[in-house]
Amino acid sequence: MSTRAVLETFDSGLSQSRDYENKKDDAATKVRDYFMAKKGADASDTEMLHHFIQKFFSKTSIDTSNLASYTKNYREEAFYELISLALFSRFKQNTDDANTYFAKANQIATYSKSQFMINYHNFAIVLDAEPLKKKLKLERCYELVNQTLANDKELGEELIGNGLALAIEIGDEKRRLDFLSKSQYVLYELESLQHVAMSLGYYLLANTTGYDALTAWTKFHNANISLDFKNYQIARDEFEQALDWALDTAFPYAVMTLYERLALASMRLNKPSLAEKFYQESRAYAKSPEIQPELVVKNEIRCLIGLGNLRFRKAESQSGDEKENSCSTADQHFRQALHLTSQVSYVANKKVSLNNLSELYKLWRGPNDIDAQNYLALANQ
Repeated sequence: MSTRAVLETFDSGLSQSRDYENKKDDAATKVRDYFMAKKGADASDTEMLHHFIQKFFSKTSIDTSNLASYTKNYREEAFYELISLALFSRFKQNTDDANTYFAKANQIATYSKSQFMINYHNFAIVLDAEPLKKKLKLERCYELVNQTLANDKELGEELIGNGLALAIEIGDEKRRLDFLSKSQYVLYELESLQHVAMSLGYYLLANTTGYDALTAWTKFHNANISLDFKNYQIARDEFEQALDWALDTAFPYAVMTLYERLALASMRLNKPSLAEKFYQESRAYAKSPEIQPELVVKNEIRCLIGLGNLRFRKAESQSGDEKENSCSTADQHFRQALHLTSQVSYVANKKVSLNNLSELYKLWRGPNDIDAQNYLALANQ
């Protein structure tokens, strides 16, 4: 039986039992085997070297003299960046630079009182020769996965297999968890294996103590799956827990995204006023200059669709001028969302916007309305 068939059978069993937590170790093993079976060729020494030369070509020094002035998120990012700098410096045989970077990383880990960081520092500082080269290839692989998954699923899955194999071979626990997290995203978003993804989420939550960022993103993925399973209160609770981390670390992209998800969960729980408040909070955080413009546009599309749906729901119970006003407002939101989908590659929400406009015009002008039919035809093209 192929690893894909094993995973599908496991997913089917989980869909019946819903025994996600007790099967979490089995999920992690089967997911690992599935992706490692897709493993491709590792990056060459030349590819790895060019990547790090480019990455650190104009790198400025990371100041650790006043750690209290930095956000928790910045300290964590600086820590992992310093480890990468230290490892690449050691690879280039710049021992003094490597020691300086390792010392600064250790300073951040100690200040943060993070056992997870301390363990990672202790793992990295003893790497040398062949394991060091494999670690640098692993880092290159991780960045390639982030750049690849959205546009090339097959290559992205190969890279996850490569990453898991390298991480297990050299004993890199952080990157093993990171690649399993990427696996959870793929299983849910791209492979329609939601039940395996949920069980893997429980495995990650049980093994990421002290790795707050990965814990938060795992809760985010689990909550999205819970929305699909119509467990709306569970989804909202997990989104709120992830939001607490995002606010504490001052991570605007995560805050923006989690407010939008909270809005959707609140709408599903029939709390329209709260949902509208969360949508507006998400749009407010989207103004941060730190967030990539494309991600802001995609979030705005989701918020506009959500706000349009809130007005649509209100119109269903109204008549006369009230219904007219609600339908008109929903129309504006859906049209704005549709217009924005032309600015980014967002096929799924273009179809959602067109379907929503079709349903809105049926409610507004009657089931035989020509515009409603035209929007539906466009959605099905």
